[in-house]
Amino acid sequence: MTLFNRIVAGLTIASAITLSAFVGGCTDTPTSTGGNSTTITPAKQGSTFTSYTYSKDSLGQMQQGSQDTTVSTIAKTGLTIGGKSDVNMAIGVKKSGGTDTTYFRYESNGDVSLYFNATDSSGGAPPMQTAWITLPFASKTSMNLTIVDTAMSDSTFGAGRFKVTSSAVQTGTENITVGSETLSAEKVQWKFETSATFGLFGIGQSVVSTIWFAPKIGFIARQEQITSEGIPGFLSVSGSSYQNLVAYSLK
Repeated sequence: MTLFNRIVAGLTIASAITLSAFVGGCTDTPTSTGGNSTTITPAKQGSTFTSYTYSKDSLGQMQQGSQDTTVSTIAKTGLTIGGKSDVNMAIGVKKSGGTDTTYFRYESNGDVSLYFNATDSSGGAPPMQTAWITLPFASKTSMNLTIVDTAMSDSTFGAGRFKVTSSAVQTGTENITVGSETLSAEKVQWKFETSATFGLFGIGQSVVSTIWFAPKIGFIARQEQITSEGIPGFLSVSGSSYQNLVAYSLK
């Protein structure tokens, strides 16, 4: 496999990043979100969250067979991962089969950091550094991170550049209905962009996730994710996915 083919395959990494198992907290008592009136109620080990998920194609039509249910469970707390302590591990199990594991940490100011591990450089692809991506639910500031920006070389296309960036901004507070309950949710827009350029030629992908996080239960109440692909600067929507919390049980 050439480096270029490896990059093409690797561009799907952004869509693979999911917050389906993302939950809050590692302490036993509510945490004030410093400077914000919101109070976070962390979910303890053993808490479960059930979400309904589905996908649409580039035309906005429901993808056949994409409907699924995921039950996310906080499996462990108090871990040390990627240089951070008090890290939580959540495992999401899909009804259709398959699991997702997410590592996350609640920051002291009420923001949430998600562990991103993409150090695999097999096939000659430029390695991406392990990183913690912070989503500013409480601080309401803009977060920008360059995960990798490096030169590369392909046997067919020659010298090029590989770049991966992440940015997030808090965009407001909204009410989300879960069953018969109405939850106040902090809304963040998170953009994850990947590109490989070779002179005038290039390929790229952008994944924009809108996330509604409910502090009362320490979990995502809703997520919408739109994926665009094509030539950098001229991307077109290739599909979208949706996640809605339908039930939860706190320990």
